Amino acid sequence: MLAFLPGRINRPVTAQQSQGISPEIVTIPAGSAYRQTNFVSDIPGFGLIQEPTLINPWGIAFRGTSPFWVSNNGTSSSSLFRGDVGGSPLVKNPGLSLVTVPGGLPTGVVGNATTDFAITPCSVATCPAAFIWATITGNIVGWNPSGGPNATTGVIAASQGGHVYTGLAIGSNSGGNRLYAADFNNGNIDVYNGVYALTTTTGGFADPTIPTTAGNTYHPYNIQNIGGSLYVMYAKVGTDGKAEAWRRQRFRPPLQYRRCARSDVRDQ
Repeated sequence: MLAFLPGRINRPVTAQQSQGISPEIVTIPAGSAYRQTNFVSDIPGFGLIQEPTLINPWGIAFRGTSPFWVSNNGTSSSSLFRGDVGGSPLVKNPGLSLVTVPGGLPTGVVGNATTDFAITPCSVATCPAAFIWATITGNIVGWNPSGGPNATTGVIAASQGGHVYTGLAIGSNSGGNRLYAADFNNGNIDVYNGVYALTTTTGGFADPTIPTTAGNTYHPYNIQNIGGSLYVMYAKVGTDGKAEAWRRQRFRPPLQYRRCARSDVRDQ
């Protein structure tokens, strides 16, 4: 299991506070529990590895035997880690261990195994992005070791002003390979074709069951391709237009999930 901790802890609990806390402790049957191991953190002593760039880690992706690529939203970069397979320890990737994400504030990241989504400039015949990020600044950023200004910096392949991308998925349908970016600011799923041009899909991800009334509006906050189906997570829009902070609510949390059952979407 790979566990990445958030970059900061907002409010530590002290012994003096214990009398006023009533934790909801769930009784787990024997043999049904998981043990959490804190592999990496930017906080000294909080994980097995201290990584100063791992601030507000957001998305995580890998391809085949590649390292784990982690979006560092707080440092506009992506850290690479290898291991935790076959008994090997998790370590920073030897060689290339950090990639800069231009435009800033990456969120979702996906691995691309297709020949689409090429970036330029490119020092070889073609440079399909091996990894692709979405960013809060409305950018789609690709990376290829032979593309861009150098092997440690991605390339902005598409940019949409006023869009706030908080999640990213990859898949394909009858029209070709596609990227699906959750645009929280406008309440849409932006769909990109294999050359990073905006396109549409059947149904347009419309869901009449999602609340849209004043003071109770939900927008897409993440999207994932799981087994060929696209799953969209919705977050409640706060009074400032940003995602409402998570609150412990027993019956009405500010997050909702919807499954878009699409037989023409395939994993990459």
